[in-house]
Amino acid sequence: AGNIEEALRKREVPYRVLGGQSIFDRKEIKDVVAYLQLVLNPRDDLAMRRVVNFPARGIGTTSLGKLDETARKNGRRLAEVLRDEATSGTVLTEPAREALREMFDALDATRNRLRAATVLELGSAIRFLLDKLNLERAIKSSEKNPNIARIRWQNVDEMVERIGRDRAGEAGGAGKAWGALEDYVQLVALETSAAGRDREEDLRNRVTLTTIHSSKGLEFPIVFLMGLEEGVLPHRRSIEEGSRDEERRLLYVGITRAQQRLYLSYCGMRKKYGELVRCEPSSFMAELGEEWIVERDYLEEMNAVADEDDLEDFLGSMRALLE
Repeated sequence: AGNIEEALRKREVPYRVLGGQSIFDRKEIKDVVAYLQLVLNPRDDLAMRRVVNFPARGIGTTSLGKLDETARKNGRRLAEVLRDEATSGTVLTEPAREALREMFDALDATRNRLRAATVLELGSAIRFLLDKLNLERAIKSSEKNPNIARIRWQNVDEMVERIGRDRAGEAGGAGKAWGALEDYVQLVALETSAAGRDREEDLRNRVTLTTIHSSKGLEFPIVFLMGLEEGVLPHRRSIEEGSRDEERRLLYVGITRAQQRLYLSYCGMRKKYGELVRCEPSSFMAELGEEWIVERDYLEEMNAVADEDDLEDFLGSMRALLE
């Protein structure tokens, strides 16, 4: 979902997430992005207020209010007052000041590393920051349910993976990490549509991202069903338990959402638990009538493109399919 949302934002395609939450609205993603904003701009007060006590640093609401008041009275940024407090303040306890110093050290060290890094090193620079801040432990310990905790950290891990991979790919390995990170933070900050985007009349002009479960009762002119892989649909658990019929009915629901055109897709390779694994198409695909299917391998077609003109023709044909 994160890959899709980033691609839509980059191309300024308005969208909505139906029956779920945007990847960019999740707390763990917002927290990491706030830290990245502070790396780029150490005087960003909004970002500072969001993460100054995450992970917990013993900075209470009352103490933060006093420091905020000091900043306003002196016409300064809260981030600047907090940095002073970390070294020579009297409002916070010594453990809290020590935690602040560690946070500023992590931000400063990452900033220095980022300024000297190439775009190929962007991902490792971000992971350096996350490690220095102990964010993995903080995110996982904030959830009682271990499965939810794992998913929350996985969201962060996948985001960092996308940042490093996509920015390096766009730049062809050239360019500076600093500019690439600025572009990403700006991308995340983009609104998914213009003002008034929640009005009912705007919905027809937006891409809808949803699960098959949440799509019941709805229809769309064009539908893309993604992840039709063995172990995903049908789910691995249903294969192990021998209960595939419910999964088959679920696929039927997804297929019948399409009014005019339906695209079924699966990955050739997928990253799972940090490793690339080969994916097999869903066994349900073999149950579909061949007379209804036009099969295309887009990766193979793109790899076969000889030059830029041919590539533009290929991409143009893809765009035409969607128009």
